[in-house]
Amino acid sequence: MSDRKCPVSIIIPCLCSIDDLEPILFSLYKGIRWPSEILLIDSGSLLIKNKESFDSLRSKFDINFASIIAAIFTDKVLYPGAARNEGCRKASQDWIAFLDVNTTPSFDWLSEAYQKIQANDIKIIFGNTRYIGTTISQRIFIRATYGERSVTTVPGTFLHSSTLNDIGLFLPNIRAGEDTDWLLRAQQFGYFERPRFSQRLTYKAIPTNIYELSKKWYRNYRSCSPVVFHLDSQKLVYFIATNSMLLFLAFNWNTLMAEWDETSFLYLANVTKLTLLFLVLLYSSLRGLIMPIRRGTKLSKLIPIQWLAVSFICLILDISKLIAFLSALIFPSKSESKNFLCRYSSENS
Repeated sequence: MSDRKCPVSIIIPCLCSIDDLEPILFSLYKGIRWPSEILLIDSGSLLIKNKESFDSLRSKFDINFASIIAAIFTDKVLYPGAARNEGCRKASQDWIAFLDVNTTPSFDWLSEAYQKIQANDIKIIFGNTRYIGTTISQRIFIRATYGERSVTTVPGTFLHSSTLNDIGLFLPNIRAGEDTDWLLRAQQFGYFERPRFSQRLTYKAIPTNIYELSKKWYRNYRSCSPVVFHLDSQKLVYFIATNSMLLFLAFNWNTLMAEWDETSFLYLANVTKLTLLFLVLLYSSLRGLIMPIRRGTKLSKLIPIQWLAVSFICLILDISKLIAFLSALIFPSKSESKNFLCRYSSENS
């Protein structure tokens, strides 16, 4: 059985139900090769509180596979970044791989990643996740957000522990966005420019209604703004400022430029209505057509009318992001202030 194992520690932050944990463990169990250990970072005492259910789940596996599942208990609830950091410290292997509960690897994910590492003498392979929707609403949500093209992700990433000396660990005190921050640092250190491979995973835990989706967007952006998404927030401010100036000019054009003299060549009839129509069409085209197509959605899936639904979803999410950004700016939490100080501190060294 030892020849089936890869010398890698898989780290999975675990703040979920036992039922949510079962699919990813079975996916690894059915894999061509197994890791040397699977570290479940039990930051919510889930496995302690449900010890009988957890033991029952482990009993469903071959004893050799069950023996590599280890639960790492912490005395407080950890956000995903802090949980991954704890896993990196506890890992017994030099090679480390990251997974999330709702992100499912293919059966050949581990074996192919390890083969590529050995064959190409590289120290990191990035995860590559495709978001899958089973309902019409979920598919529209995906087109409005992640896109139908797979994206580079921390889940699925396979690396040598020495790369963490360059990139650092994860921001520990934010609920979401720590993965984006980490990938940006990996890019800054040139890991995206080196010979690059990726391993595909799937993610199916898409919200099923707009309320849950917008709540998730608000929570995530509220948690990580302005630490990770400060550039995104700046773009949002510039967009609002530019459009506000344009609307102000449209509302006052005939007053300022033509003094409401309809015979003046500077007088523009219906200038306010035309400006509003232009802005609506511009936003709808950008968010409902151009951006989804750039993210992998075929034009045939957006016309004749679905692009309007996509742009409407984007509008709601952009409003959620704006409210999250403003609330974080006006009422910053202690964890957000702390992250400015700890981003390149010893926590990430």
